[in-house]
Amino acid sequence: MTMTPEERVNEYYWWVLSRIKEEILTTPSKKPIAYELSHVAAAGVPNNETERNIIWKLHELGAIKVIEETPRDWRGSGRHLFELKPLEPKFTEIYNKYKEICDGINQEIQTSAPIKLEDQKEKMTLNVQNIPIKIVIADLKSKYQEIEHETNKIQFFIKIAQYSKYILENSSTIASLNPLYQEAKAEAENRLPLMDDVRTYYKNGFC
Repeated sequence: MTMTPEERVNEYYWWVLSRIKEEILTTPSKKPIAYELSHVAAAGVPNNETERNIIWKLHELGAIKVIEETPRDWRGSGRHLFELKPLEPKFTEIYNKYKEICDGINQEIQTSAPIKLEDQKEKMTLNVQNIPIKIVIADLKSKYQEIEHETNKIQFFIKIAQYSKYILENSSTIASLNPLYQEAKAEAENRLPLMDDVRTYYKNGFC
C-alpha cells in the first residue's frame, strides 16, 4: 500500500510546522522567526519548492505572517530565508491538527510492528522518542563522523549498530522511513503473482 497524496502532504505540513515551532520556542518573543528552507533530502521531507509553497499557504491561512523572503543567491550565502511571525490562535490550531494526524501515524507504526533486536546473548527493545528533527539530524551527522574516523573494526560495527538503533528510536526518522517501507511492501506484493508463476513452472517440470 502506497501513501495517498493527502498522507504525503500531511507529513510535509508537519515537517514545516514542527520546524517553525522549534524556532518559536528558541526565539525571543519580540523577534521575528528565522526560517531557512531545508537541505535535507529524505522521504517525508518536502523539496524546497513544496516547502516554500507550504510557508505561503500557512500565510494565506492566517497561521503565520511572512515579513520578508530572501531567495537563495549562490553568489552569497546560498540560503533561502524567511522572516516569519506566528499568528495566534490560528498557528496553534493548525499545528495541533497536524500533530494529531502524524502522532496517529507514528502510533500505528509502533503498535503494529514492535521493534525488537535479539541475539544469543542479550535482548534489546527500542524505546521510541519524540526528539526534534533538527537535533536528530545533528546527532546523526555526529555519529556518522565517528563511524568514518573509527579505525578499530569491532568498534566500527558497534557504531554502525548504534547509528541504526538511533534511527529506529526516533519518531521523526520512523515517519520518514515509513513511505519507503510502504513502497517496498507494495512492490513486493506486485511481484507475488510472478513468484507463483515461477513455482508452478518448476513444479510442472518445465525447467
